[in-house]
Amino acid sequence: MYFLESLPDLLIIMAAQLGIIFIYLKTDVLISKIAVVGGDKIYWLPVLCLSILPMIQLYRLCMLTFQEEERQMYVELARSLGFSKVFIVWMHMFRNAIISVFFQSKKNDLVHVVESVCPGTDVQYAGDHAVHAR
Repeated sequence: MYFLESLPDLLIIMAAQLGIIFIYLKTDVLISKIAVVGGDKIYWLPVLCLSILPMIQLYRLCMLTFQEEERQMYVELARSLGFSKVFIVWMHMFRNAIISVFFQSKKNDLVHVVESVCPGTDVQYAGDHAVHAR
């Protein structure tokens, strides 16, 4: 699943357009317009294509954060006290992990927007390099 993060946005957009054309040729059903002229607008296909990479990053961030929370001492204490896994995840881990995911996702969204607007820039690398240089 992580290899999908390395795909450029344009490749995903082209694959989606080719997929729509392929479905149209095989079934005669037009799922979405891929090009318009004049005042018509297409909304859902570009939104879908541009949201794929951030969804993958958010999924990965959530999994890593929950795995990190699962290794915390308070989770082991709650297990030893006999609480169910669902109770521990919902009442303890979720509360702590969601805060971290929220703040990290805001940073990742900003990085994704800047890298999409300015192709060729590696904002994440520049930020990591600045932190390590101090």
